[in-house]
Amino acid sequence: CHRHPKDPPILLCRPVEFREWRPNGGCTRPCEYRMGCGHVCPMTCHVFDPEHVNAQQECCEPCRKFPPECPLQHPCPKLCKDECGPCMADIGQTTLLCGHVFENTRCHDVRNATAKKTLSFKCKEMVEHKFEGCGHIQQVKCGTVQLGNPKCPAICTNQVAKCGHPCKRRCGECDGNHDCKKKCDRMLFCGHLCGRPCHGNEPCQPCKRTCERRCNHSSCPKECSKPCSSCVEPCDWKCEHQGRCELVCGAPCSRLPCNTRCNNLL
Repeated sequence: CHRHPKDPPILLCRPVEFREWRPNGGCTRPCEYRMGCGHVCPMTCHVFDPEHVNAQQECCEPCRKFPPECPLQHPCPKLCKDECGPCMADIGQTTLLCGHVFENTRCHDVRNATAKKTLSFKCKEMVEHKFEGCGHIQQVKCGTVQLGNPKCPAICTNQVAKCGHPCKRRCGECDGNHDCKKKCDRMLFCGHLCGRPCHGNEPCQPCKRTCERRCNHSSCPKECSKPCSSCVEPCDWKCEHQGRCELVCGAPCSRLPCNTRCNNLL
């Protein structure tokens, strides 16, 4: 072995014995090389990668370093070959700059003053806030107030000019162009409700629903607002006293309803 020349030589008789006695090109002794990460090379004596650059990049030992900017020096839970990244250790509760308590705080979120201020923006405690401009007083998240210029969540309620209905947009989202979100509830001549978005004094459009008129032979397939095609099948109205109507189904019957008492039993 070129790395351990003082060891006695080993006589090999078959090619397959190289795999047993020279698995990595060296001998069977541990490498024992201390890599740049501080861990010992886990392989047996080898002739490749003498500087252990690749071996260090694939080191699977637990990382012994502290994550950068970790104020409490938590050990990194990753493998040595992985980048440490921010410290994600759970330090429990912490008091924010606003005075509220934040649960399940990560160490990285309190590493410095800037991080603590950013964490305060995530405060979910509800606080009372008076909005400038509209004057509404509403309950909003504390972190939203700290971010500055929060949007008022109150309903606008200003009157929409074209229809007179109250505006249903959020006050903070309404730009003065009040929009009616109500559905038109006018009844059309067919009996259906209009159902379109509110259109003020504009006339309703023709009904687009499927016509509901039908007889014993078929149903009308057209839109409700279009004239139906009359059924030309023979009328099936008949009784034992006056007989059958001789006209087609779609025409008025040629006889009056029969006034004779019915003999059927309930």
